[in-house]
Amino acid sequence: MKTQVVKTLFAFGLTILTAGVVKASLQTPQLHPTIYFIKSIDMDQQDCAMKKAIHSETGKAVLKVCANDYKTCAIEGTCAIKHDGEVTIINYVEQRNGIDLFKAVDKETCPYGLGVKNICLDPYYTVAADLTYHDPGDVIFVEEMKGTKLPNGEVHDGFFIVRDKGGAIKGANRFDFYTGLVHYKNDENPFTPLGFANENASFAYRNATSAETLAVRKSRNYPGLPGL
Repeated sequence: MKTQVVKTLFAFGLTILTAGVVKASLQTPQLHPTIYFIKSIDMDQQDCAMKKAIHSETGKAVLKVCANDYKTCAIEGTCAIKHDGEVTIINYVEQRNGIDLFKAVDKETCPYGLGVKNICLDPYYTVAADLTYHDPGDVIFVEEMKGTKLPNGEVHDGFFIVRDKGGAIKGANRFDFYTGLVHYKNDENPFTPLGFANENASFAYRNATSAETLAVRKSRNYPGLPGL
């Protein structure tokens, strides 16, 4: 009798444990977000004591900007340089011999900068991801974003394409959401009120199906941009 009770209790405990494992495996993954953007630098307002040179791909110093602006530019990866009424978009390329190198971007093709493999960055529909776990062109769906009104009047469908990577973006569930020229502290940024500037926040997401991925890539003209 005692042996039977022990067997029954063991079986009951095993059932609970198995159910818990199954439940955990079925839980929706949670992403941890941050926001990145194009750093805008006005050369007419570069009044600071310490400046750093921005170097071209050849290693030539092409202009000097305030050290704080330079740091943000290197971190964000894309900058808009305003000078004499003209705007030049530059992208971080690589570091060579301890020097950060940048290149000018063709604004007719990719006006918001470049991601990995020279893929155009698409504001509000791009995420940077850890390419150890994700491939360029992968699509994720974030329910929290669906229905969000964007500055241009569009209503977000919740889908994002992996077009970029980030040095600080580590792990399968870390994503950096790209908002173009709109800083995350700007009141016009629709992602900030939702909590996407907070790395400690978490939001449910899933990988898009094959059919969804193809449809989203087509609608966003991946690897280019809609209308270009």
